[in-house]
Amino acid sequence: MKIKSPKKTDFFLLLALRQEERLFASARENNENILSHDFFALLTGQMSAPEAQKLTHLRLEYEAKSKDKQKKWREQIEAQIGTDELFIDANIHWSHIVAALTEETSTIRQIVLAGLPSALHVHFDGNSKEPVNEPSIKRKTLEKTIRKSFARRFVGLHDLPVASAFDRLSGAELARLIRQAGIREVALACLRITAVESVASFLRRFLAEDALAIATQMSDLPETGAERLFFAESMVQSALENEANPSAMLDLLGIWLIGILLCSSAPRRINYTAQKLPLEVSPKLFEIIESQCRQTPVARQHEIGTEIERIAETVVKTFQ
Repeated sequence: MKIKSPKKTDFFLLLALRQEERLFASARENNENILSHDFFALLTGQMSAPEAQKLTHLRLEYEAKSKDKQKKWREQIEAQIGTDELFIDANIHWSHIVAALTEETSTIRQIVLAGLPSALHVHFDGNSKEPVNEPSIKRKTLEKTIRKSFARRFVGLHDLPVASAFDRLSGAELARLIRQAGIREVALACLRITAVESVASFLRRFLAEDALAIATQMSDLPETGAERLFFAESMVQSALENEANPSAMLDLLGIWLIGILLCSSAPRRINYTAQKLPLEVSPKLFEIIESQCRQTPVARQHEIGTEIERIAETVVKTFQ
């Protein structure tokens, strides 16, 4: 992790000072060798020579200050860091965390991993460096300064000016919404099929659980205009042409509808949604949004956006 400004260097120095104080105190209590707990040396050893030199120079300046000036300096930096415990959004899919951590040194990884929310059980195997999901990560928290710097790569719910029910969905809830939105769209398309036998024949291609969900949706749908039904039929036909597997087709439909919902959204909201999807899937969301915005009239975008938000409200209530 490169230090790009004196301000960040100040944060790293405060980190080193705090951690060394804790380690020294622990070493004294346990009659251990204090020199073996030189966190400052460990931290600078992970940096490039210019970065380590900059941090070392700052430390020498700090040590040359009087006790009162040292205290004032620390208070100023601590005020900039803040005292809140907010670190990184728990809804971010673990694969994004892993991808970002691969760019960091082992020390930075330890600091980040130690402060991940309990919902993000991400760990690096010491040999393969492949991610491993664990029930818990029992590492001592070193400091939140580096964590906050790492967290700036991502968008959190708190970064959205106004958060809707859709925005508040967890990753698992978003996956549930995608499937339910796909099921609902197929149900709308089926309303254009007049013959009961034809509907039954069409539903036989789906898994029994999905077919039942589609049939149930058909009986619960509110009165819907002909244009919306025609749009659903067109969407389903396109999905069938792109995905032969019925189950995967439902998810494809759902994520297309999510793309429509996000058509007029700010980049932060789009990025926040993408972070909840697996790393191999999230880049496709941006392409989907662009494609669906181009193909869907604005009035239809608003209508579908309202529908998806209602489904999101239902999903949240179901998961509670």
